[in-house]
Amino acid sequence: MNGNARLMELIRLAKLRSVSSAGIVTNSPASAVSSVTELTTAVDSTIDLNLISTGNYNLNQRQSLALRTAKELKSFCLIGAAGTGKTTVVREIAKLLSLDSRMTLVESDSKALKQGAAGIFCCSFTNIAVQNIASQMEGAVVCTTIHNVLEFQPIYLEEMNAETGAMISKRIFEPQRHKENPLPSGIKVVIIEESGVVGSRLFSLLLQALPNPDSITFIFLGDLYQLPPVFDNPILGHKLLELPIIELTEVYRQALLSPILKLAHLVKDGKQMSAEGVKELNQNDEHGRLEVKHFQKKTTSEDAVHLFQSFMENMIVKQQSYNPENTMILIPYNVNFGTIEGNRIINHIYDKMEGREVQEVIAGYNKLYFAVGDIVYSKKRKARITKITINGKYIGKAPAKLSKTMDRWGIDSNISIHDEVIDVEQQNRNVDSMLAQLESDDEVRKTAASHILDIELLAIGSYDGGGEDVLDSAAELNELIGAHCLTVHKAQGSEWENGICWFHNSHARFISRELLYTAITRFKKSLLIICEKDTFIKGINNQALKGTTLAEKLESLKMKLREAERGIGMRS
Repeated sequence: MNGNARLMELIRLAKLRSVSSAGIVTNSPASAVSSVTELTTAVDSTIDLNLISTGNYNLNQRQSLALRTAKELKSFCLIGAAGTGKTTVVREIAKLLSLDSRMTLVESDSKALKQGAAGIFCCSFTNIAVQNIASQMEGAVVCTTIHNVLEFQPIYLEEMNAETGAMISKRIFEPQRHKENPLPSGIKVVIIEESGVVGSRLFSLLLQALPNPDSITFIFLGDLYQLPPVFDNPILGHKLLELPIIELTEVYRQALLSPILKLAHLVKDGKQMSAEGVKELNQNDEHGRLEVKHFQKKTTSEDAVHLFQSFMENMIVKQQSYNPENTMILIPYNVNFGTIEGNRIINHIYDKMEGREVQEVIAGYNKLYFAVGDIVYSKKRKARITKITINGKYIGKAPAKLSKTMDRWGIDSNISIHDEVIDVEQQNRNVDSMLAQLESDDEVRKTAASHILDIELLAIGSYDGGGEDVLDSAAELNELIGAHCLTVHKAQGSEWENGICWFHNSHARFISRELLYTAITRFKKSLLIICEKDTFIKGINNQALKGTTLAEKLESLKMKLREAERGIGMRS
């Protein structure tokens, strides 16, 4: 940075530090809804109508209030729909606080934090969410996953099988940072990106690992219009009822030039749109591409699967327009016409194109089919399978042999009687191996899969250098999911350049306003939606979190959290 640029930066920071801190409202857990009115009053009455300038950006009134609240080192929730500038505000907050004279320094190294760095970091649940915000932070703070902060590592346990009495080896992942081994001192501010998909249990682990958590400022970022997580109550829901809330409502004009964001906001606002009304939003120009196509007639799940296969064969083989590096396909379900079948179809297409050899892998009660080169998600990380080898500790039925003629459903078009005899002989050898191991002192790994998968963890941006892992247990292999198709729930917290969304009548029960909005906002440049003619009409009328205003949604949120406490659980 040259002298003039440095001077301008110092002047900018001086202006930010001089902003008055009047009008910050402290929430109480018992009055979350009334505080929304109080905060709105504070916004209207205490902020100068002139926008605060931060370098190349002008912050609006509520963005300025967020900056002031952060400057006071007070915890709060910053929420807003897509296009309202949450990332812009957080970047300016990070820049301001990282150079603040009150900011303490990290006292020692950890896996994610470096000694001497400013005591502020941004974290989230998924690697892609972290990469998205890291690319916008201009190096102001460390951005990483919560799991990386907590230094999750595999732990091997011995458990006794209650039925057989045999000892079983089990691999689980546990945090190495906790109350007895806390993170280094000096942490002052923690920003939780996409906190709507961060579960309360995971956040509790983070709290336990932080030194003096009561003295730390937390900033929770989120979008109340997205889907709630399936398996755990989101920490954002709890914090919205405890902390001050700043809701960004002004959508940048430039953002609404995007046809994707335009559709997202119509869905968010509950705008009723006919089938033709949705198609009228189709656009393809410098601001983005949106295309909505309808099923021409009502089809069964089986017919929809065949349509999907024909569509993907055309994209991959004929048009060569499918780029798996920056494209994601979203389908609401896993099963039937869902992501499992979608991933099988796409892998099968590539198998035929590239002459891949497919290996049947037995993992517990499941038969899985992999090939070297497959892209998968392992423990929320995108990875490539680099090697598949026989697991010497596997005891059980022999899997089918590696084959170029076997498909992803386990059907080998070139199988012969000779192959079947070999499998029987292999099975006999497995029985001998099992008896030998039972008679020895070696551990009996009933949880072992038939094969070991070596995977390369793909680097995502500069913050994550990739790595390698070895998967050999049935549980680990059963948790692998294909990386071509995801459910909308699995896609939360992530973002891609291009997307294809399939909404079939067999998905109708789970299509809601939040699901449509979440799916649409996963993509930045190009989106193709293939759906039923009434998908948007029915989906928009079905809300997971009732209400149109923030106050109404908070009331609905309180009801859902009460249900969850009674064991009913958060439902989408």
